[in-house]
Amino acid sequence: MPSGYTADITKETSLRDFATRCARAFGATIDQRDEPASEGLKLPQPSDYHRKAEKKAEQKLKKLKAMKPEQAEAAAAEAFEQATKDYQERIDKRHALKLAYQLLLVKAKHWAPPTAEHQELKKFMIEQLESSIDFDCNGRWDKAPKQQAGPVWLAERIEAAQADIKYHREKQQEEEERTAERAGWITALLDSLPLPSPRTAA
Repeated sequence: MPSGYTADITKETSLRDFATRCARAFGATIDQRDEPASEGLKLPQPSDYHRKAEKKAEQKLKKLKAMKPEQAEAAAAEAFEQATKDYQERIDKRHALKLAYQLLLVKAKHWAPPTAEHQELKKFMIEQLESSIDFDCNGRWDKAPKQQAGPVWLAERIEAAQADIKYHREKQQEEEERTAERAGWITALLDSLPLPSPRTAA
C-alpha cells in the first residue's frame, strides 16, 4: 500500500522529486509538510515576532525613561486602581464558580445511582467537584495589590522593559540561528541530488 510519500510514483519520478517529498517528514522542513509536493522545498525564513516585540519594548522603555515624577505617581495610582478592580473581579468569579460547584456537589451527593455498577461514577463525580473547589476556588496565590510610590513603580517597569528587550533579542538570535541551520540542511540536500534529466518529447 503506498504511503503519502510513495503515492503517485511513476517510472518518470526522479530521485530529486522523491527525496524532496520525503524530506518533509524531517525537522528542517516540517513546516512544509502540508504543502503540495509539487511546490518543492523552500528555504525557511526566520520569524520576526521577537524583533517586533523587542522594538515595542524599546519604545516602552523610552517612554518610561522620559516620565516626570508626577507622571510616574499618576501612572502608579492608575495601575493600583486597575489592579484592585481586576482583583475584585477575580474574587467575584471565584465565588460564583464555587457556588456553582457546590450546588452541583449537593446534587451529585443526593443522586441515587441506578445500579451498584454506577456507584464508582458517583464517587468520581464527587471527587472531581471537591478537588475543583479546592483548586479553583481557594485564591491562595492571589494576593491583594499594594499601592506603590511613583519612583518604585517606575523602577520596576523600567527593569521589566529592559528584561523584555534582552529576552526578545536572545530569542530572535536563536530563531535566526535555527532557521540558518534548517536552510543549510535543505541546501545541502538539494546540492547532493542530481537534477532530473530533461524529458524528451515522444
